[in-house]
Amino acid sequence: MKRSTIIRTAAGMGIAAMLLTTVTGVANAAPGNGGPLGSLIQSGTITRAQADSVKAALEQLKTGKTDKLASLVSNGTITQAQADAIKAAGKGSVPTLVSNGTITQSQAAALKAARDAAYAAKEAARDAALNGLVSSGTLTSSQADAINTAIEAKHEAKQEAKQAARQNGTAPVRPSARPSTAPSAS
Repeated sequence: MKRSTIIRTAAGMGIAAMLLTTVTGVANAAPGNGGPLGSLIQSGTITRAQADSVKAALEQLKTGKTDKLASLVSNGTITQAQADAIKAAGKGSVPTLVSNGTITQSQAAALKAARDAAYAAKEAARDAALNGLVSSGTLTSSQADAINTAIEAKHEAKQEAKQAARQNGTAPVRPSARPSTAPSAS
């Protein structure tokens, strides 16, 4: 297999794992593992059964996700080659891709808008799922608010840690960005 194919495949798997981890990590309800639901169980805000119901509702959000890059390719905003470069470069690489001419500033803005829209849609879907649990009597509205607050706090802490790592130069190297020590099969 060619090195470029291996890199694209690894990048694609990394993005898929990231999407899965985002929803699963937020929904993680086991006490003692740092998940937002685990801390709510430990504090007595929600029960284990309620956390399991929330986790099941959030797991359903994984279905129907759209690939932001694919939609930008299909509407002609970026090319498939640019989408592949964005995937291979990983998160946080957009400024570098703009500076090296891979994408334009307006394409970077479109990518940011697509990411923001996807995050807003994910928040709205999470709110709808929690509201459904309130409507069914599984949660109270104050419990749903506490869950939302815990999820948002974890998300913000994660974003702040990533930003600090980038500023300090301690951000981990993405697997797709590491140089290969294996000989190229071109």
